[in-house]
Amino acid sequence: MSQHRKINDYPIPLPPGADYQKQTVVIPGTERHGQTAQFDLVTLDTPGVFTNLLEVYDEGYRRSKNRPFLGHRPVLSKKPLQYANYHVWQSWSEVDARRRALGSAVYKMFQAGELGGGDLDTVGIWSKNCPNWLIVDLAMQAYGRVVVPLYDTLGADSVEYVVNHAELTIVFAAPDHIPFLLTIAPKLRTLKVIVSLESLENDQKRVLSAWAKTVGVAFKDITEIEEFGCNNMRDVVPATSDTLATICYTSGTSGVPKGTSAQDSLMEYDY
Repeated sequence: MSQHRKINDYPIPLPPGADYQKQTVVIPGTERHGQTAQFDLVTLDTPGVFTNLLEVYDEGYRRSKNRPFLGHRPVLSKKPLQYANYHVWQSWSEVDARRRALGSAVYKMFQAGELGGGDLDTVGIWSKNCPNWLIVDLAMQAYGRVVVPLYDTLGADSVEYVVNHAELTIVFAAPDHIPFLLTIAPKLRTLKVIVSLESLENDQKRVLSAWAKTVGVAFKDITEIEEFGCNNMRDVVPATSDTLATICYTSGTSGVPKGTSAQDSLMEYDY
């Protein structure tokens, strides 16, 4: 865990009742006639500033270890769709254990040559927002993988393009996206493994595994990946401000989707 001292660790606490409308500092001597002064941003030299996403996570874990972290409302019925009126929560400690297991598993698969082979160690995620989406994302951050989100609004052709362009060898997907991925798998030059973001019934798993075998990819569910990781645990891979965190593809104004890369040093400012 990061040893950097954070803002709340310093002997001088933040002032009570701080005015949240005054959170920047005027740079002396920058006032000009007809212009506002320049306001300085927080820099990496400021005490307690995070320098990468791992430090952001470590600080949350340090403060909230056994408190609730990720919650979801269970589905009570699919037809008609009905959600529970309560949340099921996972604590920071529970999420951390899963994060390390998933990250260790994927790291091991890359090291063993089961995954990878492209310029970057990319990992795809295709699902609506859910706790498992974020846990996979946190796991990849912790073990030096580059997350490439896929989403429905890109369209079917664009999913094929992004998987090939990003050289994805593994995609974590919601169960309802898996049949489509298997259908286009012969066109996905690099894809080797599809992982269901949800645990599946044995019959579902058997059918999808058999289908995957016919198109030359492996199929697993997230529970299998976590179990594999628990048997192959390794330490988190230290990140730097230059570590590449994600490549986000957008539709752009014309042509094929455009990929925008974001480093840890950029992403941590979101926090």
